[in-house]
Amino acid sequence: MRLIIALGVLVACAQFLYLATLTSQRGSGPTKENVIFIHTTPSFLVKVTGNFLSVKKLVAAPIELGEQVVEGPSEHEFQHGKPRLQLHQTPPEQRLDADTQERVLAKERSELLQDFVREIHLAFGAVRPMSGFGVKNSPHRATDATVWMTFHEVVSRLLYSTPRFSELRRHTQSQLTTAAETDASFQTRRTRMFVSVSSFRDEACPDTLTHMYDQASEPLKIAVGVVQQNCDPEQHAQFGCFTAVMPEDMKVHPAPPDVDCVDAFCKKRSSLCEDLRRRGLLRILRFNESETFGPIFGRYLGSMLWQNEEYYAQVDAHTTFAENWDAMLKEDYAIAPSFPKAVFSHYPPSGPQKPGPLEEGEEDNGFLGDTKRREIRKYPWEGAPGPCMCDAGFAEFDIIRVGAMQRYPYKEFLPPGCDTLSLSSKKCRRVPRFAPYIGAGFVFANASFLYDVPFDPFLPFAFMGEELDFSTRLWTAGWDIFCPPRSVLAHAYLRPQKPKFWGALQRSIGAGAHNSLQKFVLPRIKHKVGYPEARILDPPSLADHLDDFGLGNARPLRDYLHIADLDFAHKRGAEVSWCKTGDRPPTAPPALALPTARRRR
Repeated sequence: MRLIIALGVLVACAQFLYLATLTSQRGSGPTKENVIFIHTTPSFLVKVTGNFLSVKKLVAAPIELGEQVVEGPSEHEFQHGKPRLQLHQTPPEQRLDADTQERVLAKERSELLQDFVREIHLAFGAVRPMSGFGVKNSPHRATDATVWMTFHEVVSRLLYSTPRFSELRRHTQSQLTTAAETDASFQTRRTRMFVSVSSFRDEACPDTLTHMYDQASEPLKIAVGVVQQNCDPEQHAQFGCFTAVMPEDMKVHPAPPDVDCVDAFCKKRSSLCEDLRRRGLLRILRFNESETFGPIFGRYLGSMLWQNEEYYAQVDAHTTFAENWDAMLKEDYAIAPSFPKAVFSHYPPSGPQKPGPLEEGEEDNGFLGDTKRREIRKYPWEGAPGPCMCDAGFAEFDIIRVGAMQRYPYKEFLPPGCDTLSLSSKKCRRVPRFAPYIGAGFVFANASFLYDVPFDPFLPFAFMGEELDFSTRLWTAGWDIFCPPRSVLAHAYLRPQKPKFWGALQRSIGAGAHNSLQKFVLPRIKHKVGYPEARILDPPSLADHLDDFGLGNARPLRDYLHIADLDFAHKRGAEVSWCKTGDRPPTAPPALALPTARRRR
């Protein structure tokens, strides 16, 4: 009996001490033993308090905290109920430095995009040929409607119904505001330029990156986002890699795996590569050519690698650069009449097939060393007046193809002491001239255009129509297009024997896939820009999500059709006289009645 009483007293004392300990902990705050910090963004942490056994996953679905949503843990095993979650500013001593923030954010975004592409690819398993991705075309492929609906349904679900991927829908102004207030690396980013490079099985891609950085005045202020679509070693082992159709026998031939753009660049410029990676400036999204959905979708993916840099440039993976190209662009852009809501764009001058320096006496296809820069001479086009996009005509599928490359339109008289070749002198710099159209091979602007005119992810398979769509959306959102007054890069235009994405579509979806699917998807663009025959679309899903990816609401569509001299009803080619003479665009007649398309609100 005495033993039982003694045990009871001991249990009571233990309970009393336990309660006293809990009271003491609540009064003094959580201790290191029962607090974990979970990184959810580079500048915020989620603090989880409470007794717990383990944390299995640190990245999962959002956790709602009042009106704010943060990423938090999805699986916990707790002894006593749910943990208490609290969002708070990271103490200064615990913050990551700016370079680490950039590197972590770049890695997380690349992995998210990788998973996004993989989800789409998995959904396409049902519409691919029974034999998988290979050389043999399937004559019994899925219908265009089935292929479109498969793409539309999976991308809509991921962007609009899956919280993990919702941030990929479009950039918002609130992201910029939040970053400015909370992100330690924000001011560093805002002095930088982001360059989007879309590469489809392009062996010139490493040379493009090498020359881009070699020729830059401030290489460590340039971030690059490469969207690489290659035939990798795994595909080569399973299905083989193949050339384009070769002219000598009109057949494709076996080929080795494609070179990795960033890996090859880093072998050429190892020390620079380490610096770029340490700062989070070297970003790449890799996926197989069987997962390609065309250049417009590639541009969208590239834009999602942007991390609040001030300037945004878009080039192709076979581009040669002028010396100090980045400084020249910023100088000329600052004097554009509509700065900062100005967009520079044109079809660049023709450049070499293999980007690189032009050396004395010959075109050298080699590259500069890491430590010693050889004397080189300039290409004739470097800093010279470039072409201007002043014409457009109707091509296949009645879609507008922009592009006669007009001579740069000189308007003003030269200042004393200047001639047409002395544009590098500040007093001789030309005011950029207005243009009606962009050329997708080169675009440069303040990156805030991404908030007004996000790239449309619902234009798979299309090669044509990109420039008409982008030009119209930019102008209606209040952005003016300009011909750059100095040429800062050149483009390799003649690439007839290089693999193209439509060849991959042939093998991954079936015979005749590209032209047929492009024709099916193009009415989405026609509907946006006001083709009378595209006011009603079949299927109606071609007009989905135009609140996000349709026209702007700063200026009416009819005014743009007037200044760009576009007549969709009669399919008349455009010759924009004010562009050729270097004048400002005219004001549209107020009574002009032109078709309108649904605009983004």
